[in-house]
Amino acid sequence: MITLPENEENKKWRPPEQLLVSDETQKIDLFNLGTIVHQILVANTKAQNSFLRPLASLIRSEAEACYLITKLKIRVAESRLSATEVSVNLLFWPSAKKLKFIGKFGDGMKKIQDPPQPESFHMIVTQTFLFTP
Repeated sequence: MITLPENEENKKWRPPEQLLVSDETQKIDLFNLGTIVHQILVANTKAQNSFLRPLASLIRSEAEACYLITKLKIRVAESRLSATEVSVNLLFWPSAKKLKFIGKFGDGMKKIQDPPQPESFHMIVTQTFLFTP
C-alpha cells in the first residue's frame, strides 16, 4: 500500500476508506494512482521537479487520462476500476492499436443503416469495444 505521511495537507489526497481507517485494499492504491496521474496532468510543480516528470511524457491525451482519473477517484471503493481494468485502459494502448481500433470502429459505423436503427448501433458499438488486437 502507498502511505502518505500524516499531515493535514495529505488528507485531501487520501481515499475516504483510508481516512476512516477501514479495511485497506488494492482500491486505495488505485485511488492514489488517479491522484498521481491528475497531478502530472495539472503540471504540479512538485511533479515537474521529481521522478514523476518522465511519466508525464507517457500521457498523450488528456481526454483518455481524464476518463481514467474520474474512474479511479470515485469515493466508493467498490465502484473504482480494478487493476486489470486500468491496465487495459485506452490510455496505455500503443498508437498502432489505437489506429487499428479507430479503423475498425469507423468501418463498423459505415454498416449502420440510414436512418440508424438503435439495435444495429448497439451491435456495432458492442463488437467494437470488445475488440482485441
